[in-house]
Amino acid sequence: MMSDGLAAFLAKSQSAILLYFLATNLLYLALFTVSILAILRHIHSMSYRNLLEISKSRLAPPISILVPAYNEATGIISSVKALLELNYPTFEVIIINDGSHDETLQKLIEAFGLSKTKRVYHQTIATKTVKGIYVAR
Repeated sequence: MMSDGLAAFLAKSQSAILLYFLATNLLYLALFTVSILAILRHIHSMSYRNLLEISKSRLAPPISILVPAYNEATGIISSVKALLELNYPTFEVIIINDGSHDETLQKLIEAFGLSKTKRVYHQTIATKTVKGIYVAR
């Protein structure tokens, strides 16, 4: 049989463990409540903003999207088409074909009607020779 001292110790330690778990779970519940309130407040504030109006604003700066493409013949067309569907006022998509060994460049030329330009390229950093710059019609 257990001594009275050991039984009392076990009872107190069980109570302490129970209090610890209750306190921890109450803290988690409080944090959860605060986070839910913050999310709801954010959703409410977003309802006052017309995102379509913001995206059509002439004040939005134009952007360039750089897309590296090395041996991407299988997925480059769908990737570029998805980028061209962006809802942004003024942007350009620049594909950087870094010496692909597959038909990446040929597929881009065929899909988007690209033609080689005589645009002057000013080399500002050391790179290999630029073989061509293509633009859409």
